[in-house]
Amino acid sequence: MVCTALILLTISPPQPITSRSMTLPVCLMISREITMSALREWAAAAGGAAHKAVKVNSYGKWKTALQMVSMSALLVLRQPHADLLRLPFVEDFMNTNRMLTLTLTAFWAMWLATALALWSLYIYMSSVWTHFIYPTKAH
Repeated sequence: MVCTALILLTISPPQPITSRSMTLPVCLMISREITMSALREWAAAAGGAAHKAVKVNSYGKWKTALQMVSMSALLVLRQPHADLLRLPFVEDFMNTNRMLTLTLTAFWAMWLATALALWSLYIYMSSVWTHFIYPTKAH
């Protein structure tokens, strides 16, 4: 589901963000998710220390929280009139400067989530690398 929402944001981002500017963080995040899924599967099959090496770290949790908040904001800001006008306080709040500020803040939060995603992937790969090079023999 996350990949679907990320692709949707790439195809139809909120203004003034372009599809081109959304492509890199989205590709990096999706690539990281696929890599982590494969790494966790491999570690589960390898068991032992390899499985412990890919336990969840705090960077991954912060990445997920920041990614969900920024994605939610960007998805709502794609169609603010359709999604937000039903709320009573929004008419006063929805001026151009505030919407632009919210959109750009959510966009940079997405980039920060991407940086955390890459950093946490580096930590996971560093932890498990020796298990790739020197796998333990199952008896």
